[in-house]
Amino acid sequence: MKEIILNNGQEIEIEYDILAPGIYVYRDAIPKEWNCIERIENALSISNTRFKWKQAGLGYGDTNLDHRRCKDFKIKEDILEPRDEYSSDMLDMHKQVMDSLKLRMSHYTGKNYLSKIDYYECINIVRYGQGEYFKVHTDDGDPYRCTVSSVGYPNDNYAGGELCFPLFNVKHKPMAGDFVISPSAYVYAHSSEPVTDDGIKYSFVVMADRNEFAHRADSPVYHSEDIRKKYNV
Repeated sequence: MKEIILNNGQEIEIEYDILAPGIYVYRDAIPKEWNCIERIENALSISNTRFKWKQAGLGYGDTNLDHRRCKDFKIKEDILEPRDEYSSDMLDMHKQVMDSLKLRMSHYTGKNYLSKIDYYECINIVRYGQGEYFKVHTDDGDPYRCTVSSVGYPNDNYAGGELCFPLFNVKHKPMAGDFVISPSAYVYAHSSEPVTDDGIKYSFVVMADRNEFAHRADSPVYHSEDIRKKYNV
């Protein structure tokens, strides 16, 4: 499907498919000319900086390779600042990706009876090599809170790596440029299936919420274990 939406007074055409109730795939949301993968790997190839791949974690940061086997790297303005020769291009890419996502999120909320989405977490850039995966999981739940999940795909030159929603019998093989937006609730549990060749799958994962309440350090539902113990929740 294609629709024209207004963005700062400009008419922009967006293309999307609906895989199941609440699961939307927005096409061409990450243009190839942005060269995102090259820019990421260039930034992370520089030694002695704060930017590096690490083993992706679960929950409070624990790792469980039986459940999640991949590497990730998080970017957000407050993480990347101050702007310098190492972070400048990552800040520019962060803005490009977030502007594209927010444009499509405005369309998604209008279609799905959401009043607003005002809070966005960092972009978690995830890298899956051969045989790597993330088994079925939910995004909203202890110790984390979110309302809408989104994952963007800057490339598709790999085999396997499908995004699956088992309760909806959905298996989506991402195309380069896709941004998938869906609810974060338990019914929308999903997995990233193993990459089956020697290609590398990249994804941009962004969790979003109606507001920042559950994400402040003084909130009783903040993800910090110490805070949760303090409030006995």
